[in-house]
Amino acid sequence: MTDTNDRRLVTFLGTGDYQSARYDWPGLGTAEPTSYICAALARLWQPVRIHVLATPGARQHHEAGLIQALSAAGAPAPDFCDIRSGRSEPGLWQQFQTLIGLLGNEQDRSNGCEVLLDITHGLRAQPFFAGAVIGLLQAIGRRPDELSVVYAELRRDEELSPVWRLDLFINLLEWSQALRLFLDTGVAGPVVDLGRRAQRQESERIRAAGKREFPQFSKLVKAIEDFSDDLATIRVAAVITGYAQDDTRKTGAVGSARRLLNTIDACQREVSDKLPPLALILNRLSETVRPLAAERLAGGDGQSAMLALARRYLDLGRFPEAAVVLREARVSRHGADRRAVEINSPEFDEDQRKAANRRFGLYDPDARTIADLRNDIEHGGFRRQPQAAKALKQRIDKLIEAPAAGEVDPERSQVPPARIILVSRHPGARDWLEKQGLKFDRQFEHLEPAAIQPRDAVIGTFPIHLAAALCDRGARVIFLSLDLPPDLRGRELEADQLAACNPRLEEFQVKRLGVFATARHSA
Repeated sequence: MTDTNDRRLVTFLGTGDYQSARYDWPGLGTAEPTSYICAALARLWQPVRIHVLATPGARQHHEAGLIQALSAAGAPAPDFCDIRSGRSEPGLWQQFQTLIGLLGNEQDRSNGCEVLLDITHGLRAQPFFAGAVIGLLQAIGRRPDELSVVYAELRRDEELSPVWRLDLFINLLEWSQALRLFLDTGVAGPVVDLGRRAQRQESERIRAAGKREFPQFSKLVKAIEDFSDDLATIRVAAVITGYAQDDTRKTGAVGSARRLLNTIDACQREVSDKLPPLALILNRLSETVRPLAAERLAGGDGQSAMLALARRYLDLGRFPEAAVVLREARVSRHGADRRAVEINSPEFDEDQRKAANRRFGLYDPDARTIADLRNDIEHGGFRRQPQAAKALKQRIDKLIEAPAAGEVDPERSQVPPARIILVSRHPGARDWLEKQGLKFDRQFEHLEPAAIQPRDAVIGTFPIHLAAALCDRGARVIFLSLDLPPDLRGRELEADQLAACNPRLEEFQVKRLGVFATARHSA
């Protein structure tokens, strides 16, 4: 016990539907077993307040004897809380409200109140119902930090009677909620906290026994924490292949998904013995994590792992993360070689990654859809006609499944034959575009439609009839759009001046509808 200014005993008093014999108890005089057990717990626990949950019949039968026994034990007078028998649903809800008031008081919790819940004389559904209330308070963060549950077994003919602590029940409630959170969201904080608490308790027990075989399941707790952290921060390479900042250590890096799988295999027997609640989910956890492990990001295995990671985020209801990983998986398909994809390699080349990004934007048939999804999510739907959550989920789901049939190895893939063509006579525009990482296959000062081939991406600013002609040839029309203030119109702009005018590349599809008649015919 720790010293506290507010230690409370909460106990049930049965129903009063029975008569019990009265006995002479040492130091307490004549009392019923019900009163004796409560008085004995009060003497042991030394509460500042005692709350007795009693039906009207139980209170009428036991009140006088209980007050006398508590007084003889030097305990404070009890506060009786009237409850119904619990034979009906309204009666149970009334018990619920009473227990919530006693066990879930926010002020008591903030003051560090310690609570001992005695269920010895709880009849019928009362103990089970009290456990459900504790579980609810645990879930909403209102359970007392210091809460113990006890059951006393009275043995009149023996010198000592045992009091059983049922704290394992509370621990099981904590595990059930922590594991549910981890499986449903990927958040492992509560699981890690419980695992470390169990590790400390087991280490203390082993040390007290003079042994040196300390628990190994701490490695599993650490592996779960590392995997969860990588998942929370969308560290794609760290999850799938492993990542090391130091180039000399990159070859030894192992993905947090693989480390977790290896640790589950190594610790499964010990976890089954020492942490049975955690052991219940290990097989399911292995099945979830296994598709996320791969030797490299480039190639078919890497693609499968990235798409499985996007799927995992979607299953967790984490749409932004799913969209991010989906996009990076698609960009990786357009890498010319491993240098554009393998983040955990000294040979990783950011210029190659930028080139893969450009090819993704220009050649991937779903690039515009993926960009639209990400923009809609990242800007919180602040746009005209934002998509509904269900529609976003369905579109991401469809895109994750779309490329599954075709494996791509960037080392053997061919860059699509379409070209990036710049049409501009303004050096400032060309300089700004090059600063964005764009590299052009050809450049023209004036548009020559005959030189444009299907699937070419033509960047510039064109008269609308020429833009329509480009679209007719199967090319993509990419406008360099600016928000020009009046004082800069008609002037040659340098790259820095252009950058201040909200420059952006916008793709348009222009279709010629026909000739507009200039004269109206009168009847």
